[in-house]
Amino acid sequence: MCAPAGEVYRIMLGLTIPPEVQQQALKDLCERNQSGELAYIPEDGPPVRAKVRFLELSGDTVLIDQPTVSGRPLRITDGEMVRMSFVSDGQRMAFISRTRGRARWSGA
Repeated sequence: MCAPAGEVYRIMLGLTIPPEVQQQALKDLCERNQSGELAYIPEDGPPVRAKVRFLELSGDTVLIDQPTVSGRPLRITDGEMVRMSFVSDGQRMAFISRTRGRARWSGA
């Protein structure tokens, strides 16, 4: 497993992808520990793009590891707007959502 146990971010699933497509794509990404991109959308500036790994899908929330930009952690506060993008079966998908805060992940 590429991501160690520890603190992770919780992201609400978005509404821009049909729920059944999004659920299956994210489930597959989590099972394979695949990476994606998080674009943090601050109120007062341009989006900041960060790399993330999809760790676990739980209900209407996906857990991602600590977002990083050039190897440095990106801190995001609860409720911030983010755009998640990823490739599933050769198709690029994206959704806009909000963070639900941080959580502990056991890596299981």
